[in-house]
Amino acid sequence: MVITFRGKKKFVVMDIKRYEELRMKELELAYKEVMEDYKNGDYKVLSAKEHIESLKEELDV
Repeated sequence: MVITFRGKKKFVVMDIKRYEELRMKELELAYKEVMEDYKNGDYKVLSAKEHIESLKEELDV
């Protein structure tokens, strides 16, 4: 596994099972944060069409 931090690469040796465990914990934490924000009204669910339209508005297209 290669980790890049501010342009500097570091090589880390880790077995795939441990990597997957850490990755799942990271994903679970991120999911919890997103869901908390969603419950607080900080996120809005958009259709693909709505999302494209909002991007067009931001880019003045």
